[in-house]
Amino acid sequence: MFWHRHGINEHSITCINSPERPLNSSVPTAAGVIATTETLSTKLLYGEFKAKHFLMEGCGGVGSNAIQFLTEEHQVPGKNITVIDSNMEACFNAQTKGANAVCVEANEYYQALSQNDIKFDIWINNGVGDTVGLTEVINLLSSGIKIFVGGANNLFKVSELEIVLDLIAKHGAFAFPDYACSGGGWTLAVLEQIRKIKGDLSVNALEVIKERNVKMALDALSDFKPGSDLWRTVAMQAEIKIAHALQQHSKLTEDDFVIDNWQL
Repeated sequence: MFWHRHGINEHSITCINSPERPLNSSVPTAAGVIATTETLSTKLLYGEFKAKHFLMEGCGGVGSNAIQFLTEEHQVPGKNITVIDSNMEACFNAQTKGANAVCVEANEYYQALSQNDIKFDIWINNGVGDTVGLTEVINLLSSGIKIFVGGANNLFKVSELEIVLDLIAKHGAFAFPDYACSGGGWTLAVLEQIRKIKGDLSVNALEVIKERNVKMALDALSDFKPGSDLWRTVAMQAEIKIAHALQQHSKLTEDDFVIDNWQL
């Protein structure tokens, strides 16, 4: 929805694997999502990131790699990560990585949250998207969720987005737009094309993606005022950046198309 509003077809850019760097989009996407999540947690919540309790929807490619980044890079204990997925194979995959796995439809799990005492700090939606609405968010908030983030397109139901965002902000919680943290695959695609043309294999693409995501989160937080809506703060920043990029595009010169001038 966000990209379409600006006339961009997201299917026109993808990660192209190569023998030298056999990555698919799920790896860089997960890297960016977890980098953003760690930054938000560190700046907005008390306590260490590795001590937080995570509820993750979906354990496909992005979810599986997200678990790995959490446990290996950030030393989050597997027992602090609960994954919900209706696919048995995905649940087994999550368990092999040390996470708790509940093989059930996500909305069914959310409904049961109001009937138990399980508490979480951070919700990461790596599922199909556009399925979590007001009812589910009420239950997620009641379970203690303070940060809503993820790699799914449309973390929440598009039809209920405004009311959901108002509720999250009213409860002193924070929602970060999917399009601002799930673009690792796009970034990798650009880096890989520049790398192929310039033959430069020295840059660690995942580190570049993490750094860019962290900067984006910090930029958003620099404009964020307590009690306001973080999601809308990011959206306003995105509009400004897009307008600036389009303006810069209109001023391109021949030198801008010289590959040697491109920076990784």
